[in-house]
Amino acid sequence: MVENNCIKVMLRWLETKTTAFLYLVVLTVLFSQCKNVESGKYKGMSVFVNDQSFQNIHDIPQAVVLDSVGKMTEFYSTDGRKEHAFLIVAPNAKKTLLVFHEWWGLNDNVKLACQQFSRELPGVNILAIDLYEGRVASNPEDAGKFMKEVTIEKSLNTIRGAIKAFANDHQLASIGWCFGGGWSLQSAIELGSKMLGCVIYYGMPELEAQKLLKLEAPVLGIFGEKDAWITPELVNKFDDVMKAVNKKFVHYSFPAEHAFANPSGSRYNEEYAKKANALAIDFVKKTFQVE
Repeated sequence: MVENNCIKVMLRWLETKTTAFLYLVVLTVLFSQCKNVESGKYKGMSVFVNDQSFQNIHDIPQAVVLDSVGKMTEFYSTDGRKEHAFLIVAPNAKKTLLVFHEWWGLNDNVKLACQQFSRELPGVNILAIDLYEGRVASNPEDAGKFMKEVTIEKSLNTIRGAIKAFANDHQLASIGWCFGGGWSLQSAIELGSKMLGCVIYYGMPELEAQKLLKLEAPVLGIFGEKDAWITPELVNKFDDVMKAVNKKFVHYSFPAEHAFANPSGSRYNEEYAKKANALAIDFVKKTFQVE
């Protein structure tokens, strides 16, 4: 009788393990078909560069007026290149929010968002890292060209260099939009336990389960239900693989289009942008334990 019970327990255990293993195998096969996974290389939003409709949704940014808070500064990447960042320093702060620009580059609109973050997050440094090597696009053709030239190896060396220069012993969180949303996640994967939280605004997720095993930060995702590129189906796939690798992921989708939180574009939706931004700020405040 005891022997039979032991056999039943072992069979149930094997069945559970086999189911979990098969689930992971299916996920691996499924996600390997996605555009942004190719031999372990993250392609991000660059897979859409040749899509004319994707280009058309990105309006040339409106001119904005900045205040005197923050400054452009230089640093060296870990592979020796001179790079650039926009930095706002909070007095005696050991907490830094990494900000990743969208496909136009580190322009005044991104700097304006950084200034807003600095007001909403007292006691937190704001560090916007330039991944376009000092270039800012003024038309879709250049924006697409610059985005396609971004490589994961070079960008990770840029991110490591910026942290070494300005936030070496700090608590870290990240945030970004579109192109930058994907890089917010990639930086969190790369930094592991050094990153405390990550916010993605409609950026390309990482769907390779093996890479996501390095991720330790909880992730907040903000998406548009009408997004024709970072679609609800893609978001659900990301949700599935995050669950499969036991990572923390909470996401919200609004009945809006791609780039709905960008006030410089025609697809800006003020109502949903305010709700999304409130979620993001609350998440970062909890991450850093600031009021």
